[in-house]
Amino acid sequence: MSRSLLIFPFATLGACLSPFTSMAQEITVQYGRAAQAVVTPLTNEGSGSASYTPYRRANSYISQDWWWYRVNGVSDREYALPGGGTITQNRDNMATYDLHGVADGRFDASRMMMIRSYGHVSSQTELFQSLYLTNTTNQDLSPTIFHYVDIDANGADLNTAHWDASRVPQMRVTDPASDRFSNYQTWSAGTLDTFYQVGASPVVLTLLTDADTDDFGNAGLPFPEGDWTGGYEGDFLLPPHQQGFIGAALSTNKVIPTPGNVVLLAIGGCVVGGRRRRRPIESKEST
Repeated sequence: MSRSLLIFPFATLGACLSPFTSMAQEITVQYGRAAQAVVTPLTNEGSGSASYTPYRRANSYISQDWWWYRVNGVSDREYALPGGGTITQNRDNMATYDLHGVADGRFDASRMMMIRSYGHVSSQTELFQSLYLTNTTNQDLSPTIFHYVDIDANGADLNTAHWDASRVPQMRVTDPASDRFSNYQTWSAGTLDTFYQVGASPVVLTLLTDADTDDFGNAGLPFPEGDWTGGYEGDFLLPPHQQGFIGAALSTNKVIPTPGNVVLLAIGGCVVGGRRRRRPIESKEST
């Protein structure tokens, strides 16, 4: 991803609704020829899916995409963020999905999605997501939030993946047959720790859908060729009525630069100056 990530403001949470209405809803964001449609899950086990079209007639890049949660010390397992909330769409390329009374009234959640398209010639797009959570109790709250995604770079279900050294923490998921790739990044505020997990389908999803508590273990990278899935975990400690957030960003249809383009990029880097790099996420075992 060639530009810095931005956090975009979004609408205030809507009026309170019944938090677990059993109803499938579709969230759609669109910018030019780029679009994403997400169906919210019917159950808290997470039956939702995503259809991400980088541009008209393009291959799909996301087959599954959803957020999960657990309240540590309270929840007996991980649960999918439920459907039945309020969908607020401020403009075509940005939408929010608001929930009240999650985890038996312990927190409110609001998911923002925004998509950007960079033209039909390159067909490159960026999808930004942020999940804001607010402690609605009078006690400290320790929620754990998971983002899970199944990325099929260039529409292929055989991909490789490794850390992208240009921006950390960011994974690069590549279709070896075409050298097209997608970048997958996270950022957060208010988290104690952030972790990742990568594995061939359905390993990562099984961690979230089984009947016990699990944590991502900073495992799975580099990923050999296979049906890539992965996600990020953020562990929070929220004081009463305080807010935190965790975000995820996906860029698609990126192409490994040719040698000539590499030279141009290097010259551009000298002009604008270097950028300080952070260390990759360390494994839990090393902490």
